[in-house]
Amino acid sequence: MQLQSETNGLDLYSDCLYWCGIASTDTTSYPIKDFTRNANFAVDKVTSLIMRSDGRWKWDDSNNVDLPIATIPLVANQQDYPIAVTHLKIKKIRIKDSAGNWVSLTPVDRNELTDSQLTATAGDPKRYDKIGNSIFLYPAPSYSSVAGFEVQFQRAGTILTTRMTRRSQDLLRSSIGLFPSTLRAITVP
Repeated sequence: MQLQSETNGLDLYSDCLYWCGIASTDTTSYPIKDFTRNANFAVDKVTSLIMRSDGRWKWDDSNNVDLPIATIPLVANQQDYPIAVTHLKIKKIRIKDSAGNWVSLTPVDRNELTDSQLTATAGDPKRYDKIGNSIFLYPAPSYSSVAGFEVQFQRAGTILTTRMTRRSQDLLRSSIGLFPSTLRAITVP
């Protein structure tokens, strides 16, 4: 479903105007800019609800063209690895050990580690902690490995823009038009 400008009225903006009781030709009572902002609130809300409720099925917005798995180089003696803020939920961290085998790391809170664990010399990482926009490995690796650090994650839904014309295959998009119409109904007398 497109955001707007579908000639047959089967787009999110037309759907929202319908729910608001506004004629599809009236684009001034609820401008597309305001609708898009509110629709993005809906995307965030729906994504949050899905991420909290999907126990075994790992939802990902079908607008993404890749899987929610990223690999980066594992660098000798590097403990801090920055991550993109679009990774809302880190599901699993794996690294290649010094023999080149994939190993899953155990999540830990830095506060639970002893001073000797925090300052250990480099070796084979066994644990990781998420702090801000970084993942810290404990201990830091004593070796390097090309594409030897893997992050499995869940990410936010695709943010809508007023110029969006690409079709979404995600069935949830059709319900997003209802949220902005509800916000408008609450705020407009």
